[in-house]
Amino acid sequence: MITFIIKLLIIVYLFYMIFHIKSMIQYNSKANVIIIEQPDKDKIYLELREKSPLIINNPQSINLTIDSMNYQIPGYIINDKDTLLSLDQLSKSDSIHVFNNSKLVEDFKLKDMIENIEKLFTGYTKCDSEYNLSLYRGNQISSLLKNYRECMFIQPIVGKINIYLFNPKHEKDIKGLELTTIKKWGIKVELSNDKLLYIPTEWFYFYEIVEETI
Repeated sequence: MITFIIKLLIIVYLFYMIFHIKSMIQYNSKANVIIIEQPDKDKIYLELREKSPLIINNPQSINLTIDSMNYQIPGYIINDKDTLLSLDQLSKSDSIHVFNNSKLVEDFKLKDMIENIEKLFTGYTKCDSEYNLSLYRGNQISSLLKNYRECMFIQPIVGKINIYLFNPKHEKDIKGLELTTIKKWGIKVELSNDKLLYIPTEWFYFYEIVEETI
């Protein structure tokens, strides 16, 4: 009897997971950017159901620059995908590109700040969270990226970025093409350090950097 109940629970759980994943990857073909002036959790929860990108007013008081990071931890070495980079040498460079580095979040004690932001989107059942920091200086452009996660948000701490968002309905129109030629299918978002951007699951995006940005 106990074995039967366990098997039944496993089957129910599997069906639930299948339903949840199917629901997660469905997208809103008519979605557009929604702006939220006050970062209220209940308001955000309602808007998340629309599966639209969200721009949320979210000022941060943290004072962090690439130079101040260098002073904060003298001699710091960045492990950038198995390449060791001296932060002191980077701070003197005209061009910096460090993409999605989780160790920077830990070493410069930014985890609490990011967790507080994450609470706007998630409940007590969240799992497998990943926090990353990127450092840029000079003109930069990313590759075409895709959000596979249930919850993803981006916010500059310093500087600003131009992000182009693409509804999954345009996947066949944009994949494999030069980024400059696909902008007509995208939604351009100018993101400064007092705003954060939520990107729905399955959406594509790329971003451009024109100044020092963290």
